[in-house]
Amino acid sequence: MIDLTNAEGVCHFYFATVSRRTWEMSRAPATLGHSQVELLLTDPSPRVRAETAAGVAAELSKGSLTENERHIALKIVEVLARDTERQVREAIATHVKSCPFLPRKIANTLARDVESVAVPIIRYSEVLSDDDLLSVVRSDSVAKQLAVAKREAISPIVSDALVDTRNKEVVDSLLANQDAELWERSLHKVVDSFGDDGAIQALLVERPMLPLTVTERLITRISAELRERLIDRHNIPAVLVDELIGQGQERAIAQTLVSDNRAGEVERLAASLFTNGKLTPTLVLRALCLGDLRFFEASMATMAGIPVESTRTLLYDRGLDGFKGIYGKTTLPLELFNAFRVAVDVIRSVGREESDGWRKDYTRRIIDRLVKTYREVCPSDLEHVLSQISRHVIRQSEIAAE
Repeated sequence: MIDLTNAEGVCHFYFATVSRRTWEMSRAPATLGHSQVELLLTDPSPRVRAETAAGVAAELSKGSLTENERHIALKIVEVLARDTERQVREAIATHVKSCPFLPRKIANTLARDVESVAVPIIRYSEVLSDDDLLSVVRSDSVAKQLAVAKREAISPIVSDALVDTRNKEVVDSLLANQDAELWERSLHKVVDSFGDDGAIQALLVERPMLPLTVTERLITRISAELRERLIDRHNIPAVLVDELIGQGQERAIAQTLVSDNRAGEVERLAASLFTNGKLTPTLVLRALCLGDLRFFEASMATMAGIPVESTRTLLYDRGLDGFKGIYGKTTLPLELFNAFRVAVDVIRSVGREESDGWRKDYTRRIIDRLVKTYREVCPSDLEHVLSQISRHVIRQSEIAAE
């Protein structure tokens, strides 16, 4: 039995596989010639083993070995990748990090090693799969996570796992990597965790592609200088900038309502917004789509100039005629009548008593109905739908004014 766990065993394995005569007659790598093997047999020190490891790995990575030579070299690399001396494993990792035909098994062995061995492999090896990289990201080693974040290409699923680390240094590196693909939901996670961090904001602005939903969340948080850069880099029209800023303000109001939904406070807020011209149609529709019925009812009552209790009766108990009656008393545009009607129909179907336990699928149901009602609106999330409906209303108003 040949012992492949030490330097002498490696050499004997080598000689057992290829005779000295065959090796000397072949295009053997100079670093694995007779003198190197003899040196390793007589002086199997960590330094010599490291030099041998570097030589074998370097020759392997050049891609100039014959098939038989490559097979031998890979066997030697596999053994040395488990060497007890770290400097030997470091030498192997450094020289095979970019080797395109390094077996995945060996790459994973090195990637699971200590950081000084693993990082070059994780950073550069193309043979590691997404599953391998996900395992690395979940290892809780920041150095290894950073190595993944700096890879030449990163798939969305791996990027999402990196975002989930919530480590600012890791997320910084990921966002700075222009070749990393990120899902829209991953970018929203970044905004959730680091949306007020100036450095992260700058990196988000410089991404090659930035979804409008993310842009809308950023545009009201970032500095005037960054906002100008955002507009310029992503070619955002001025009219859309105004719309996104408005949506951001509406979102902030909606979030305030969620945190304090006391009836008296909500009614006073609706009245204040109406007085100051900030009770916009999309804000009221947003509240309705999110199941915030107190604010919706208070807003309708304020605009119609009638008590909230009477408003509820007209909205939910008097059918279509009752809804038409109160809608006609408000300042809401006629073009949005159908949007509010279908949303109220969904509310009726799930029951007003469900509002305290509003579920996301109720909002999804409203969005689906809105998409069917407005043919110009494409299926998407609530922000996109509200934005598209808002633009539809503007276009219709412009046509009516001509």
